[in-house]
Amino acid sequence: MSITPKLPRPTQSDVEMQIHKKYPKSIHNLTTTKTDKINTSNKPTTISNIPIHSIPSKAERTLSKQFSPKPTIESRNYSEKQKPKHQILQLLSMEQKKSKQKQKPIEFKQEIVKFPPLNPIKKVEKSDYSKTAAFVNDIMKFKGLISDLSDDQKEVIELAENEISFFFSGAAGTGKSYVMKKLITILKELHPEQGSVAITASTGIAACNIGGTTLHSFAGIGLGDQSVDILYTKVIKNRTAFEKWRKVEVLLIDEISMISGDLLDKLNVIAQKIKRNNLPFGGIQVIFSGDFFQLPPVSKGKEVKFVFESKCWKEVIKKCVILHTQHRQSDLTFIEMLNNIRYGFVTKKTYEILQECQKRDLGDKKKTCLFSHRLDAENYNKRELLKLTSQQYIYNSCDVGLERNRGPLKECPAPEQLPLKLGALVMLLKNTQPEIGLVNGAVGKILRFEEVKVKHKENREQKDSYAADCNIKKGENEFYLNNKLFPVVDFGKGVIVTITPDIWEIESSGLIVSARIQLPLTHAWGLSIHKSQGLTLPAAELNLEKVFEAGQAYVALSRLQSLEGLKIVGKIPGAAAWKVNKKVLEFYKEIDNQFQEIEPSELYFNQNNTEKSEATTTSSTSMITNRGVTVIKINPTLLKKYSK
Repeated sequence: MSITPKLPRPTQSDVEMQIHKKYPKSIHNLTTTKTDKINTSNKPTTISNIPIHSIPSKAERTLSKQFSPKPTIESRNYSEKQKPKHQILQLLSMEQKKSKQKQKPIEFKQEIVKFPPLNPIKKVEKSDYSKTAAFVNDIMKFKGLISDLSDDQKEVIELAENEISFFFSGAAGTGKSYVMKKLITILKELHPEQGSVAITASTGIAACNIGGTTLHSFAGIGLGDQSVDILYTKVIKNRTAFEKWRKVEVLLIDEISMISGDLLDKLNVIAQKIKRNNLPFGGIQVIFSGDFFQLPPVSKGKEVKFVFESKCWKEVIKKCVILHTQHRQSDLTFIEMLNNIRYGFVTKKTYEILQECQKRDLGDKKKTCLFSHRLDAENYNKRELLKLTSQQYIYNSCDVGLERNRGPLKECPAPEQLPLKLGALVMLLKNTQPEIGLVNGAVGKILRFEEVKVKHKENREQKDSYAADCNIKKGENEFYLNNKLFPVVDFGKGVIVTITPDIWEIESSGLIVSARIQLPLTHAWGLSIHKSQGLTLPAAELNLEKVFEAGQAYVALSRLQSLEGLKIVGKIPGAAAWKVNKKVLEFYKEIDNQFQEIEPSELYFNQNNTEKSEATTTSSTSMITNRGVTVIKINPTLLKKYSK
């Protein structure tokens, strides 16, 4: 009888050695970390330091189910009998085949802890930036920009900073132009990406004054009188215009009073389609500025529809701000008169002041005559220039940029051709040296012409671009215009300066698309009221007899700095010339909490018994309604031209 000898019970070291030889990586990769109190060594527990005969406790089994990976043969603990070596190796072989067939990542069953939602403001990783020197510098810079603003002006800046679409307005002297410059600077700081801020205006003159482009040019809609579908098709075919709409985040429109409500509705739809966003204006922040008591939109014989009458106005504009703080404290009587006329109130006191202005002699003051019609102003300037017998110098502007981008230059304040003579009365068109009074609208007299080297401190790219287009001689740091003689102008109070060429740049989507180089001067004997909008004049003669448009008389009077520089030429017009649009009046009553009515007994004109002739709201044909008959004043030059 043979006795089968019992195999010796394998020890832990024998098993480990065999496993290590056959599967050298399997043991080293099995490392798990336990946090149970049983393991007090704070060391990772591996299979090498677990006794092979040890029986896990209840606590260990519980932790193993919750936190440990699915145990393999290498990490398995046997409760009673240790399996023989060959069985262990067989199991290992089977386990290895399974792992090759289906390799699953180790899954840890962990309890998911739900945290409360984070505040999105705190979630943005800008906490470190708020402690840096750069942040402090930005705050100090921002405070410096708004330190000299009034409370209502600061509200404008705060709304822009909070990305709220709004409209702001104000009477003469409330600092609309000043806060506009601050606003543009801050918007470009908040949105530094190229093309994200579009600075536009309803007219070329207003656009040049703020360094932007016309709204029509930005939008790529031409005249904008076609249907919205046709205009949308036109925009998407114009790659430049389409890219402008796609990139823009903030759209600023100055002189919004001259934009019609129909056009605003069309632009709203175009923006929504291009942005693929049903929010008002496709989610673009829009900022409107202007005074609806000034010149209205061109209506071409139709009834005027203001932008606040558009379908989208209430959806787009979330806030209206009226500037009340007066910054012209030198002549409060004049300011009070302007505010009354702005609302259409000609009081007895106002009429007496206007009568005194008829008798006023401006003496040797450099004055400008304002006319209701442009042709009258041009003819007046020609007559005054012909009276001078000195030699004439003609300065032709230098327009640069692609031809298709030069459209806004036609309405640039600087003329394309400027004839000048010794003794000519001229007006400055730019703020060149405000500290000595050389601001937009300053009037002076030409004393002489002298040769001057013209230097433009522009960067090299701009300099080379201008020079190439204008055929200008280039130097390392300067370039010269072909004209070498420039006028020396006496602006009074001992301020005598030589006027050299300046540059008007037309910006679109952050790029300079065209520019005009010309002397920042124009003839100052006569201007149309439309051309004068946006200017500030030290002295002027006003001819209001032919006023045909609501707000035209107010625009003319509000150009003056003070009452001392105002002279009324001709008769004071009747009640019709001072009337304002009723829709505009009702609109401001709703948004202006400081609006005050004037007692009828204080008014000079009886509102219930006014003249039947009324100025209509059109600037293209000079329509006048008189006793129910419409009379169209046709331009005699055009009549003669087309009658041939």
